[in-house]
Amino acid sequence: MVGQNKDEVEEAMSMVETLADQLVQREGELLHEKSEVKKLAILLKKASEDAKKVVEEERACARAKIESATAAVQRVLQAFHEHEKLSRSQEKQLRLISPLM
Repeated sequence: MVGQNKDEVEEAMSMVETLADQLVQREGELLHEKSEVKKLAILLKKASEDAKKVVEEERACARAKIESATAAVQRVLQAFHEHEKLSRSQEKQLRLISPLM
């Protein structure tokens, strides 16, 4: 009986040692995976920041183009109104001069 208990204890201790070795190995693997995940997180954060920067630059460029186009439209409208005003003035002058001819 004592020999059998001794064998069982030795077998249990061997299993515990094997499990401990497996645990240490798995902890090492997890630490490595954690390190890889951190590297990926850093890369993704950098990519996100770069993307935000590009979006802001493009947004600023689009705003500038919109402002430039708006200013061009305003200039065209102003020129159109001036031309319209000049045409009316010329028309009025022609009406005044026509009866004299």
